Amino acid sequence: MSTLSVLAKFLNNHLSQAVGIDFFTIPSATFRVFYGFVVLDHRRRRIRHMNVTEHPTAAWIRQQLLEAFPFDAPTRFLHRDRDTSRSFQLPDVDSNHGHGD
Repeated sequence: MSTLSVLAKFLNNHLSQAVGIDFFTIPSATFRVFYGFVVLDHRRRRIRHMNVTEHPTAAWIRQQLLEAFPFDAPTRFLHRDRDTSRSFQLPDVDSNHGHGD
């Protein structure tokens, strides 16, 4: 079984429990760079949370994750890339908050 078919089967089986997160850059007209943060709900195919900052810190990212995932909306799988081009890291999320990597 190919890696692609295994991944497709996993996503199909766990789509209702999965979200994706990503950062993107937003250049301004005055040449400042802002960072966008988005959480996509795969099950409903909608944006669950989005915010923008000029200086993403671990504390800011953690706050965005807490706002995106209230305790009444557990998520089992959090899909993200491990892009090393960014100068910041995602903080660890409490295991009792219901997220896995």
